[in-house]
Amino acid sequence: MAKAKLINSKINGDFVKENHVTELKIQSIPDFGTYQKLECEVQCNDESKTKGKWTISKQPNNALIKKWGDDTDNWVEKLFQ
Repeated sequence: MAKAKLINSKINGDFVKENHVTELKIQSIPDFGTYQKLECEVQCNDESKTKGKWTISKQPNNALIKKWGDDTDNWVEKLFQ
């Protein structure tokens, strides 16, 4: 039997620091959301494997484009450190 896990509605810097998250696995195709920033569903590598929404700020956005290109369809299932 699988145990249900709480889903954090928003993954932010405080959550990442408090839970020692070092990687995010992109679970959905990033699309423009609030404030014209890309948003996507991610899974963290914390102890609970927390899932939630990540609003991608300028610095990670630019790093993702440099790493995987500007076609966000190709970002799904990739690990961001």
